[in-house]
Amino acid sequence: MVSYSKFSILSIAASTIGAVVSAHEVPNGMDMSKYASKLKNTRVNSNVRQGKADKGAKASKEGIDSTGALYTMTNDVENEILVYSRDVSHGQLTFEGSVPTTGSGGQHLAVSASSIIVAGECLLAANSGSHDITTFRIKSPSEIEYAGKFESNGFLPMSLAEKEGLVYALNSGGSGSIQGYYLTQFNCGLIPFGSPVELRQNVDPGQTEAPITSAVVLPSEVVFTPQGDLLVIIKINDALLNSETEGTTAGPGSLNFYEIDPTDGSTSDDALTVVPVSLNGVGTIPFAFEADEDGRTIIVEAASTILGSSGAIAIYQNGELVERVQTGENGSCWVAYQREGSCIYTSQTSNSNISSLTLKNGPLELVDSIAVDVDVPVDMRLSTDERYLYVLSNGDLNGDTSHIIVYETFEDCHLNEVQSMGDGFTQMGIFAGSFADLNFEVGVAVYGL
Repeated sequence: MVSYSKFSILSIAASTIGAVVSAHEVPNGMDMSKYASKLKNTRVNSNVRQGKADKGAKASKEGIDSTGALYTMTNDVENEILVYSRDVSHGQLTFEGSVPTTGSGGQHLAVSASSIIVAGECLLAANSGSHDITTFRIKSPSEIEYAGKFESNGFLPMSLAEKEGLVYALNSGGSGSIQGYYLTQFNCGLIPFGSPVELRQNVDPGQTEAPITSAVVLPSEVVFTPQGDLLVIIKINDALLNSETEGTTAGPGSLNFYEIDPTDGSTSDDALTVVPVSLNGVGTIPFAFEADEDGRTIIVEAASTILGSSGAIAIYQNGELVERVQTGENGSCWVAYQREGSCIYTSQTSNSNISSLTLKNGPLELVDSIAVDVDVPVDMRLSTDERYLYVLSNGDLNGDTSHIIVYETFEDCHLNEVQSMGDGFTQMGIFAGSFADLNFEVGVAVYGL
């Protein structure tokens, strides 16, 4: 298991700060040596999932803080963050307003996970259309403040991951790449380090952006595993992204694990271990990641490359498939894991519902193929104390606007609807216009308990 040294990573960032930090990231009048010293001692976020629920439950009981926040992203040409305050006790949302990212969306983010994340007191958002990342300071549960915009050093940034002040961005366009950054908590700045690590994908060398119809083949998520590795989920390998084939030639998906250097947070192609994902010798389409208490990898698979097969949840340990259970529903994409009941929830965008599974009795079991019906669910996130599940719906077949549905979770893995929040959403649903626009709202991030 990798053991990160927060001091060593931030010390390296501090020692190189004069060469890489732009003027707007350094407070006016601050001496560089003092800036470096402050950087080394700034508080960072471990983002370790285990232990969050205990802390949240305790705080709720003691009444330490009854308000949290939830964020989603419009993904429009003029991209914005929609801000909601969140009643921790009852899970309900109140719309507080929108804040521009000053970047552009509208490029493929509906087929990715973790496009917007909370990292300590900072909010990070991927602007796929302008190929950059916007950061915000979280000033309160009802207010965020623009901090800066940083190049992704690639094409189509679609997913972000953070652990102990180390950030990686997944660029899914062209051959794809991952870029590392150091996050400075006191001003929510991103300091890039090293060169982008190119992904192993067979695409046209000159292709920088895949055609809209090939959005399904783009890598979907970058995330840190409990073991400290960096995982990149490749939906389809060897997809020829050009105007003639548009992904018609494709191999199985894979889980690409990159070992992280604990001294500086870097990785390379030499540190890559590829785990192919297949079912009975036929490639499947992995989409998103979670982890259970034992650190095992929980992967949701959208489908097999054989048309008509259902989605599935697969459990991996040490790079080996342990078990897989199909949901019986098509288009399984996003996943959330609730520890109290060892419940796994996965959303089916195609079939407009959510399935529930459990690990409570040991082996993976399907609880309900259709736990709840949801119009075109495209992302979801549990509250930190795991009492509530927040699901982003992109409207219905009649073109209704998007909304967020709040569910209370239970140990038996069933869900009870608490609220449907449509305030703040202005774009029509996914089926109201052309699917090729792909500029409907994406991403769910939760702040607070």
